[in-house]
Amino acid sequence: MALALRDPASTVGVVVFDRSRPSIYHDWIMITSDQDLRCRTGFAADADILVRMSEDGAVEWMEIGDATTAHHLHDFDQRLSIMQGYLDNQSSDFEFDQDWVRANIIWQGAVPDA
Repeated sequence: MALALRDPASTVGVVVFDRSRPSIYHDWIMITSDQDLRCRTGFAADADILVRMSEDGAVEWMEIGDATTAHHLHDFDQRLSIMQGYLDNQSSDFEFDQDWVRANIIWQGAVPDA
């Protein structure tokens, strides 16, 4: 839904992990090191990078962060609690729609203990 509502002229940066068909990405920028990843994504040189691999060597999760991302909620239980509190405070006919995606929600203080 969020992608459908974005400005059609905008771009969305992504990191793709695909060793099987590198030739299809011929005009993309290849990331070759942690420092290259930090630089290309605009993070500080000392930004933390977390990569979780599956047993077969595939990337399951990649996260990068520094002081600029300290406000992100990386704790699943905390995110779940905040979202549940938000939903508990909505009307019974609440639904996620395009207006909701466009709304500016101030999450701090939106629910108790957030």
